Amino acid sequence: MELKRLKRLAAKKLHRKHFLLSVLQNEGNCWSEFYKYVKRQKGNREIIPAIKDQNRMIIMDSNAIANILNSY
Repeated sequence: MELKRLKRLAAKKLHRKHFLLSVLQNEGNCWSEFYKYVKRQKGNREIIPAIKDQNRMIIMDSNAIANILNSY
């Protein structure tokens, strides 16, 4: 079981390496592909953590959090 997982991880790492080498060898022809790859690796950073309002209620809605922060 552990060996299969390690093989999968090694295969992913090898695939990433080959992809990056192929993009970088095209010297400017595939920069959009490179930036798409970087964006996928970064992940989504739009998640806003929950906060507590002045009444100590936990707020999780993005619009409500924005309104509370604006009023502050």
